Amino acid sequence: MIDNHETEATPATVEATPLVQEQAQTVPPTPTPTPAPAAKEVKEVKEVKEAPGISSSIPTGATVHVGKLEINGNSKNSASVRLIQQRLIELGHLSAGADLPGWLSNGTAEALAEFQAKGKIKADSVISKTIIVALMKGTSAIVTQ
Repeated sequence: MIDNHETEATPATVEATPLVQEQAQTVPPTPTPTPAPAAKEVKEVKEVKEAPGISSSIPTGATVHVGKLEINGNSKNSASVRLIQQRLIELGHLSAGADLPGWLSNGTAEALAEFQAKGKIKADSVISKTIIVALMKGTSAIVTQ
């Protein structure tokens, strides 16, 4: 049997649930890594050649008194020896820096011998006026006996 009763639909009550809003968490963006700078090519440092055109930090009018030079002598903190050491180091003879400034000891004597050999300078001693004049060439230093 067929029931012809129409059923009336009762409106359903829908309970609204409140929307849950999640708090947005602020996450800092991941920084994009920057590539490391390319390694710079290291060039071999060449020894500075003895030439009159090499700039020098020897003060204008500085005087080197050759007659007072004495290897491992008693002269303490000699201004002449400091100038010689300074010039030897400028020219790449770094063993001159092994001695105390102003003291003409083994390091400075070795550097003077290297300078003499490299420049093929003939002299009877590494502290001769000939060598010191050649060493100070290109500076405003005055070399005296």
